[in-house]
Amino acid sequence: MSTTITVKARIYGGYLAILGFLVVVAVLGFMGMTKIHASVNEYEHVNANALRVLAIDRNVVGLRRNVLLFTGSQGNEKALGRVREVQSELTKDLTEAIKATVHPERKAALERMKVLFETYSGNFEKILTLRTGRDKLLLEQLVPLGVGMTEQLSGVIDAAVAEEGFQTAAYAGKALEQLLLGRLSANRFLATPDQKFADTARAQLAATEAAVKTLGAVAKDARTRKAVEGVTQMLPPYGASFGGLVADTLEMDRLISKDNAALASEFAELAAKVKASQLDTLHKLSVGIDTTIDGQETTSSVLSILAVALGLAFAVLMARSILGPINAMTGVMGQLAANHLDVEVPYADRGDEIGAMAKSVGHFK
Repeated sequence: MSTTITVKARIYGGYLAILGFLVVVAVLGFMGMTKIHASVNEYEHVNANALRVLAIDRNVVGLRRNVLLFTGSQGNEKALGRVREVQSELTKDLTEAIKATVHPERKAALERMKVLFETYSGNFEKILTLRTGRDKLLLEQLVPLGVGMTEQLSGVIDAAVAEEGFQTAAYAGKALEQLLLGRLSANRFLATPDQKFADTARAQLAATEAAVKTLGAVAKDARTRKAVEGVTQMLPPYGASFGGLVADTLEMDRLISKDNAALASEFAELAAKVKASQLDTLHKLSVGIDTTIDGQETTSSVLSILAVALGLAFAVLMARSILGPINAMTGVMGQLAANHLDVEVPYADRGDEIGAMAKSVGHFK
């Protein structure tokens, strides 16, 4: 059978086939590593955003704690300063989290969380204004008026006792008792904003007013009448100031205990959903990366074995089609050199370089 493929073509063809196979192996490996790299980058991205959401959730808890510290104390500037710091951190983290999120559901949840935070902060500014107004009423109106009325009635009692005017002292003592009870109920209301404490305080202030009128009716000396007149003048502004204080306090309590509590509750639910979604995505990415790595290892192993097998196959084929005939021709030329002219020259029918060599040896014979 005539062979027309040249030795050169066989050698180059074999090497090119092996090289092509190695290129395929390299391309598949590159594609696998690219996929792994993309998955790892996505994993890091989602993980970084998950940590950011955790920080946001933690800061919201800190924000609520410091808001309560500020509103529940007498001008806690440290708590107010911390509120401002946390607000700044939350604004920055929420903006970055929204910008870094691609997942549509998580992005929508984060955008809603930002709206809730901004509404919460707006309510806090209202609380701050109400707190300032309430403290002003308390310090500039309620306390001075309460102290003034207490001093007036205490002075009447002391003078009446000194002059043995026990009836006057008794009526003044009744008025003072109701006043002190009213002030005590007002303080209880400030500590625990409950409408029943406010109603009790108002009832006791009304009882104080009635007791003062009775005291005025029985007053005989100028000192007592002056004290009654002073207390009578101070009771209405005290009651009005207390009414303003009650309105501000109840509005603050509504904003803190109802509105902002509801906002914080919804915020916490959304944060939990976002975190659960992120953890699920991280788990899926982790499984995908492991699967890709395992597949890449299997593919690399199989392709490496195939490359070795292919290389060996080409080596055997080249040896059989080139080295065998060359060795045979070498043996024939050795026979001719030994004057064995009857030796047969093989491969003369081949159309490649070995065939040309065989024809030359035939001519030499």
